Amino acid sequence: MILPAAPADFIKSSELKAGMKGYGLTVFRGTKPEKFDVEVISVIPNGLGMIKQNLILVRCKHKVTDHAGIIAGMSGSPIYINGKFAGGLGYGFSFQKDPIAMLTPAEAILGTMKRPVGKSDPWGRKIASSFREAWGDSKLATAWKVARRSTNSMVRPLSVSLSVGGMSGNIFSKMFPSLAQMGPVIPAGTSAGLIASAPSRFVAGGPVAVWMVSGDINVAAIGTVTHIVGNRVAIFSHPFQAMGDTRLPAAHAYIHTVIARSSSSMKLGTMTRPHGTLIKDEQATVVLDESMNAGSMPMSIEVSGLGEKARAFNYRIARNRFITPRMVDGLVRVSLMKYYQNLTDLTYTLNYEFKIQGEKPITFTDAFSSSNGIILGWGFFGYGMYSARGMLAINLLLNNPYRRVGLEYVKVKAHIVRGLNQYSITSLELPSPEVSADREIPIKVKLKPMVGKEIETTLRVRLPKNFKGTRVTFQVSSGRYTAVEEAQPRNFKQIVHFITKTMDSHNLVLTVNTPSPAVDIEGVRVKKVPLSVLDSLVRHTKGVMRPIRQTLYRTVV
Repeated sequence: MILPAAPADFIKSSELKAGMKGYGLTVFRGTKPEKFDVEVISVIPNGLGMIKQNLILVRCKHKVTDHAGIIAGMSGSPIYINGKFAGGLGYGFSFQKDPIAMLTPAEAILGTMKRPVGKSDPWGRKIASSFREAWGDSKLATAWKVARRSTNSMVRPLSVSLSVGGMSGNIFSKMFPSLAQMGPVIPAGTSAGLIASAPSRFVAGGPVAVWMVSGDINVAAIGTVTHIVGNRVAIFSHPFQAMGDTRLPAAHAYIHTVIARSSSSMKLGTMTRPHGTLIKDEQATVVLDESMNAGSMPMSIEVSGLGEKARAFNYRIARNRFITPRMVDGLVRVSLMKYYQNLTDLTYTLNYEFKIQGEKPITFTDAFSSSNGIILGWGFFGYGMYSARGMLAINLLLNNPYRRVGLEYVKVKAHIVRGLNQYSITSLELPSPEVSADREIPIKVKLKPMVGKEIETTLRVRLPKNFKGTRVTFQVSSGRYTAVEEAQPRNFKQIVHFITKTMDSHNLVLTVNTPSPAVDIEGVRVKKVPLSVLDSLVRHTKGVMRPIRQTLYRTVV
């Protein structure tokens, strides 16, 4: 059946009345939209609560929706009443049985489509006022939390279908929990034989995908095209990740079939041909531009060890300051798991290299041990998603408050060996409370392995003569948990320098401190500050000042 062109006129939500009938468009199989009947139940003024936006309550009727209900992947399906565009399917109810949904009104969608787009590249961001504000903001107030808030209500955005290839749905949900909350995970399969089926342009009611990863693993969110004005295409009829003006790659999609489920029915689909760029991600809708190409970032991961042949994994990742660090983090773990799946004692070393545009490559080494194989070795405890230094660094640099930056590439080389090589420091013992300067001092350190008996090692250090008569404290710590002896960064170059000074968990670090403090004032570290001066600074200084203990000596074992 050939459908007529979608109506260009629209009808306001204030003009809709209960009992008015019309139709909607969506794809249940293939790429061509089908009609389904719609009846208006009511208009709910300001139905989203704190956001001033009406919701239009409708009942859908079609042999598929009669059986499966409202389907994940239908979000964005356009609805027409009296031959005019009325809105797009955007919201539903948790645990609903009937094919009832709520429309985002046409006037809200069209208003978003018409608004100008800010001039920014894919890495664009609002400049924060300080290093600390940017770093805290990047972890605690990202759009991912905005997206999650909507799941706490009975009224929630309709689910998209998360098309995932190269890993199971269970692994995806563990690796990318923020994305997994957007909808059911479906197997993507390969798109090689489906690209020819993709139309040259998007059509109202047709399938659409926003993709985050392609290559040896594919991740895309599949929904429906709502409305088209020139090169601008509205999709989803609700936020994707509520990121405002942004740049993410889009694509056509192919729908294999609809899977009816008691929890959440879904379209089984595959991303096909890349096309267009997501330019707006707002409350009413997501907007694409068909004429733009967002591009992507290459990432390669090489894994070796355990007597197995080395394997290389290659990916293209969407360029975005929120999404890219999480994708890189998860892809490292998934690649390790694809190389070796057994739950056994393992130690693995990760060598990172990534390049910020216009800067020299930055390199890191990190090591982890796990008694549960690859999956639970790191990333689910402690720092959660950001347990690796490489990921902390990428997130910090992309969200720095001093200048916009972007990643050119990420390369990771991983090596895995059997056995555990991780210890807890249980005690430190000096030969006596008084030690002599310019003489070798034996320091006994007891270490408890993850499995087995406690062991003892001796660190030997010689303090300079000028330490004579100084009261000091000795501290032994893992490189991962050793504070960086630098002032708080005040510009981008200082951030890069700060990052390169961090140490990995391979290192056992001996630090000698003195009670005489140092202090950070406006990005400069001042040492040997008398206590009387420190007290005056604390009471009278309005600038950034952070008192710390002064480190006299540090050695890495």
